[in-house]
Amino acid sequence: MLSRETKLIITEATDGEVFHRGQVYVGASDRHVLVERGRIRLEHSPKESWHRPSIDVLFRSAALAYGRRVVGVVLSDLLYDGTAGLWQVKKHGGVTIVQDPKEAREPSMPRSALENVAIDYCLRARDIGLKLLELAAQGPASPPLLVPGWPTF
Repeated sequence: MLSRETKLIITEATDGEVFHRGQVYVGASDRHVLVERGRIRLEHSPKESWHRPSIDVLFRSAALAYGRRVVGVVLSDLLYDGTAGLWQVKKHGGVTIVQDPKEAREPSMPRSALENVAIDYCLRARDIGLKLLELAAQGPASPPLLVPGWPTF
C-alpha cells in the first residue's frame, strides 16, 4: 500500500538489519520495532498500550539512539499509543508531529499526544510529508523513516 504512494523503497523490517537512508521499514506483525545505532531490532516483548508493535517502543528506542535527529509522527488510530514515545522524543530534543485530530478517522491517538506532550506541529495528514521533507533539508542528516505498523487511514 505504501509503495503506491512513494518512490522510496518499502520493506518489512528484519531483526538485526542495518538500515539505509531513503528506505522505509514497516514493522513485522506481532513484534516491537526498536532502533539501535545503525540497526533495527525486533522483539516479542510484552505489549505496551495494548499494542505489539507499539509506537511507544519504537519512539523511545529511537530517541535514546538518535536524540535530536528523531522526528516522531502520530497519525489517526485508537487509544493512546504514541503519547509516551513522543514525550521521550521531545525530552531528547527531537521533533514531534501529530495529525490534526479534527480530520482523523480515529482521533484518540493524536488527541492524547496533544493533551500530554508539547507537540511541535499539529498538521493535516496531507501536509505531514511536506513538513518531513522540510525538516530533513534543515537537519545535518535525516534519520530513517520507520513505520511500526500499517496506519489507519
